[in-house]
Amino acid sequence: DRHLTLYLSQFSCSFHSIKFLHTNIQKKQIHSNVSFFHIGYTITPENGDILKRQITEGHAIANHSLSHNFNLLYPGRVPNQSQIVSEVNQTMANFQAILGKDFKTRIFRYPGGHMSWQGLESTDQALAKEGVQWIDWNMLCGDAEPASVRPTTSETMMAYLDGSQKYFPESHVKVVLMHDTAGKELTVQTLPQIIEYFKDQGYTFGVLE
Repeated sequence: DRHLTLYLSQFSCSFHSIKFLHTNIQKKQIHSNVSFFHIGYTITPENGDILKRQITEGHAIANHSLSHNFNLLYPGRVPNQSQIVSEVNQTMANFQAILGKDFKTRIFRYPGGHMSWQGLESTDQALAKEGVQWIDWNMLCGDAEPASVRPTTSETMMAYLDGSQKYFPESHVKVVLMHDTAGKELTVQTLPQIIEYFKDQGYTFGVLE
């Protein structure tokens, strides 16, 4: 079986992608849900309605640290275990302040990606004791790449996405990294094509949980 999750990292809460998904699900044009990874400092009462809507509409919410600050999380490129665990817990507390004390997400993505850092084994174990598992992407649309190679049109974004299959060609589960924030409008614009691309390959859509 082939399974897919669309993974949207949110540096600030935005209605753009969720509005697109809601509109097209209502029209029965697409049947897909996404996993929204939130950074803790952006989780405030002012955008609480977005979080609630994401849950209500069947999307998943996951943890992407409190600060997304590499200097705090990995000073000198060395993982700071206490800082990482503390930020995961503080972000969880921010979620619960809006979604209720019973809300819990088990999914965490290390800022920069687990694959980017060495020496995370003990931190992985510490998070596991908290009931939290880390995950990385295995495909990407290129919207966070350096400007010199970042796609600037939907056509080049689709080409970048297709080319990224080479990283983990044998995986039957695809986790696609995209971003939903100011300056990433092209990603939301290209989302219909991305969804069709995977549907045409026989993928079914799911969320991380």
